[in-house]
Parts: sequence; C-alpha cells; structure tokens
Amino acid sequence: MILCAAGDTHGAIDRLYEDVLRFEAALGLRFNHVLHVGDFGVWPDATRIDRATRRHDGAGDFPTWHAQGRAAPSPTLFIKGNHEDFAWLDARPGGEVLPGLRYLPNGTRLVLPGGVTVEASAAAMGRRKRAGGPVAPGRGAAPLHPRRGRAAGGRPTGRCAPSP
Repeated sequence: MILCAAGDTHGAIDRLYEDVLRFEAALGLRFNHVLHVGDFGVWPDATRIDRATRRHDGAGDFPTWHAQGRAAPSPTLFIKGNHEDFAWLDARPGGEVLPGLRYLPNGTRLVLPGGVTVEASAAAMGRRKRAGGPVAPGRGAAPLHPRRGRAAGGRPTGRCAPSP
C-alpha cells in the first residue's frame, strides 16, 4: 500500500489534488490513499468561516466542491484541524464529506485494505506549543509560520511523500 501524507491545505483543495496527481505522475505510481493530517479547510458555507480563516485565505475551494458534489480524485481520509466547520463535520453520517473524501472523528479506528490501521486523534495546538517544533517537510529546517501552516517565506507545506 502506498500512502500520501499531506496537511494544512486550508481549503486549497484544487492545489492539493494537482500536487498529488503531479507527484503520482513523477513517481510513476498511484497512491492508494491520501491521509490528510488537519486543516483540510472544510467550510461548506463560506459565510461561517472562523476569524483566522477570514483574515488569511478565506474558505478556499471547499464551498465550490461541496456545491458541485465533486469527488476527490484520490481516496482521502482526514482528521480535523483547528480551522474547520466542526458542527457540520460532526453531523456527517459515516464521515463522508464528498465522494472519496472521508472525515475521521477523534477516536476513529479504520483498517484499510492491506491491513494498514489508521487511528484518528487530532488536537489543535497554539503557537507556544509549536515553537521550536515541526518543520516543513522536504524544506530542511524551515520553521512553520505560526498562523498560516506555511514555511517561513510563505511556501506551502502540504506536500506528499510515499510511505516506505
């Protein structure tokens, strides 16, 4: 099983899947699943976005994807981040948000074909907890921007990497 890990797309869903498809083409393979680790950017109603989302990039592409009922081009599982419409997500029966896009609430355990177990546990972290912590994947020691989920200099951090 080959997985793609991504995170902090903040509603830039078109860009996420463009990157995933481009990465698959470059590697000459197909990911079985995309695992998204928070801040996917689920805001079906762009008028309900939180203050931080409003200050930055807004609701992104999700309201359009939702209105059109678009399917994810790769099977995708995601856990919540701190910038999602939690009430709307928690009301989804079975976690299906769009065809091929499934939300895993905290405490969910899912066994994928091939025996890979995914367990959902998400906790939003404030700036103080991140200080000196995570770095942007594939970017050396570029620290994450404390509010935008981007590496210093504004480079997006949502990149995919094949599992070993």
